Amino acid sequence: MRDEIELLRDARPHTLGPSHEVVGAARAALLADIESVRRPRWRRRRLFGIAAPALAAAVAAIVVGITLSGRSDGQAWAAALVRVAEAAPRLLVDEPGWEVTRADELSVDYGEMTLANGGQRLDLKWLPADAYDNAVDKRVAEMDDLATAPAAGAEARVFRYPGANDYVAVWLQGDYTVEARGLAPDADAFRATLASLHEVDVDTWLSAMPESVVVPARQAEVIDEMLAGIPLPPGFDSTAIRATDAVRDRYQLGAQVSGAVACAWIERWVAARRAGDEAGERAAVDAMATSPTWPVLQEMDAEGDYPEVVWELATAMKTNGSVPAGKPMTVEEAYQPVLGCP
Repeated sequence: MRDEIELLRDARPHTLGPSHEVVGAARAALLADIESVRRPRWRRRRLFGIAAPALAAAVAAIVVGITLSGRSDGQAWAAALVRVAEAAPRLLVDEPGWEVTRADELSVDYGEMTLANGGQRLDLKWLPADAYDNAVDKRVAEMDDLATAPAAGAEARVFRYPGANDYVAVWLQGDYTVEARGLAPDADAFRATLASLHEVDVDTWLSAMPESVVVPARQAEVIDEMLAGIPLPPGFDSTAIRATDAVRDRYQLGAQVSGAVACAWIERWVAARRAGDEAGERAAVDAMATSPTWPVLQEMDAEGDYPEVVWELATAMKTNGSVPAGKPMTVEEAYQPVLGCP
């Protein structure tokens, strides 16, 4: 059985170091059932990504009133999106009813998106081509190898999580490694979905992006909106959150913003406890106790479990209690991997 922190690192590699694979922070309690980590859950876990089994399943779209800088109605597309679209694999499902419901961390080097058709979901991501061998080797070690199948004009390696109708395909496409993951009644049904993937032109691909995408030109404004109503620690600096030219999903961005604040308060709480600073400890506890009223977390709670991760930690801080994470852990032990703190 894999260590809980290792599972969290697989689920959130971006937030734990210099990686492109930012993923969503799952409720810490979910880790108590390690086998469930190998099953997808269709309620969003945090933030980011589709690489890890259940913790990274983030397939529900957030429909909000944030639009792209341009659409295919004659306006100019956002420059950042155009750069991504010109370089990255522009894959859509060539079957009626399929649409893009989520697109996040879109950059020339890395990106992830979810396509859906009713209850069907297909998570896609692209990475540099040199990630291919590692991606295949990881699946060979952990999953059932189902040989190959056509995907977007290439030949994909197909795998299944043992005992589940949960499939992953990995293939090389141009300068990229592409991974696709989805549930299917059987392997043939998953292969059929793979076969329907095709590459489209730039305008078609950009037109398919959901309105939940937050482009870089608007991220500073949106981050300020998300910080409103949150008590900030003295000297809090949001520079790291803003320092990106990636195109992000609103839920993912909200988790990064609220997580940065929560991390800063808990860090102050840990330092105050070590120093015997009761006033500093109480200030951090009181600030985190307001987290159920933070507007960004209230918005996110309808879509996923990240707010509950923050609230569980805030509750445990009051008594220096434990949080469930496969085994009871103190707040100090759990908060960095669970929230994805630097």
